[in-house]
Amino acid sequence: MEPETGVFLGNPSARVRDELWKLALAKAGQGSVVQVWSHPCPQGYRFRAHNTSSREFVDCEGLALVRVRAKQAGAGAKSEANEAAAEAALEGDGQNDAAAKGSLTTE
Repeated sequence: MEPETGVFLGNPSARVRDELWKLALAKAGQGSVVQVWSHPCPQGYRFRAHNTSSREFVDCEGLALVRVRAKQAGAGAKSEANEAAAEAALEGDGQNDAAAKGSLTTE
């Protein structure tokens, strides 16, 4: 099913999903590809991404999160502090959790 141009929904087997991934990568060119599928884990899904420029997909203690990258022009010191706090939270020191929450969003 293609509910919107370039967005496909379905429930293929793992083998078919992997073949679709290879095909999407071959056709992506400079574009980005994100694949999400249901999985029996606490979050209920797994994902993989290729060439995403504004978003970074990260694993934080088993939780799938999306980090929205700050724009380069005019990012400012606050964005740099949030990025540092997010990095520290992902590395597990736990001291900057409140600031990191502003940098990381789940989707």
